[in-house]
Amino acid sequence: MKRKAAIGIVIIVLACIGYLGQSIYSRIQERKVLRQRLAKLPEVELPVVGEEAHSSWDANDSTALVLTYFDTECPYCRAEIRSIQQSDLPNVATVMLVSDQPLDELHEFMEEFQLQESSPIKVVQDSGGAIKRLFGVKGVPSTYLYGPDRKLKSYFKGKTSGRKLYHLAVQ
Repeated sequence: MKRKAAIGIVIIVLACIGYLGQSIYSRIQERKVLRQRLAKLPEVELPVVGEEAHSSWDANDSTALVLTYFDTECPYCRAEIRSIQQSDLPNVATVMLVSDQPLDELHEFMEEFQLQESSPIKVVQDSGGAIKRLFGVKGVPSTYLYGPDRKLKSYFKGKTSGRKLYHLAVQ
């Protein structure tokens, strides 16, 4: 009887280890595919809030591009965006703030942060979540820095500073 119980426990432990190993392998493969997909900036049409026409990422081909996926209520997102505004980053890079929130919330956010149409920082509504899925965003803020060649230079999960982004953008 004890022998059967011990064999049963060993089988259960081996099954758990196998499941865990497969799960880890799947996550590694997903990350590899995501890195390959994002190594070069994907082509996407962007509904910029406050502008009639859709825009593309290449608002200014000669500068770096910073894309931050954010939530208007997230304190870390808000701190990062304030830091970007206070840095010289908008002078050396195209800055796109992307959110899947409703337009009225994005308009309120734009008013609070003084992001008018003439602002070098653009707000993009990702109403269907296509950009979120494309970039594999799991949490906010998620920030991607692409060089003028539109190759991924850096990626940040969580809050980063405008100063750090600026230094990376001008390298």
